[in-house]
Amino acid sequence: MDKITDDVKKVLEKIQWGSVATASKDGVPNVSPKGSFKIVDEQTIQFADIFSEHTRKNLLENPRVAIDIVDAETASGYQLKGTATLADSGPAFDAAKEELAKMGFPAPKNLVTVTVTEVYSVKPGGN
Repeated sequence: MDKITDDVKKVLEKIQWGSVATASKDGVPNVSPKGSFKIVDEQTIQFADIFSEHTRKNLLENPRVAIDIVDAETASGYQLKGTATLADSGPAFDAAKEELAKMGFPAPKNLVTVTVTEVYSVKPGGN
C-alpha cells in the first residue's frame, strides 16, 4: 500500500485543489474539481461533498476513486487511488462543516474519506 508523502502534501498545499474521478456501477465516468482536500494521515485524505451530485451517486454505487493534483507551474503532481466512504454526521463531518462555513461555503452533504492504496507521479517521465 502506497503512502501520501511529504511531497504530495507540498503539492496539495501549494495548489489547494484537484480533480476527483469516479465511475458509476456501470462504468460511466465523472470528474469533478475539489478545493476542500485535507490530508488526515499517510493513508487518508478527505474532501467535502458540497455540490457534487454525480460524484456522490457514483461513490454510493462504486467506492473506488482517483484524485489528481497537478502543479502546472512545475509540471509536478500525483494521482492517488483508493476507496471512499461518505459520512453525513460525526465529529469529522462537523469539523469540516465548521471549516467550510468560515470560508463562506454552504454545509457539505457529506465528508468523503478516501483510504489511499496507490500513489503515482504524474510528472512527465515520472514513475
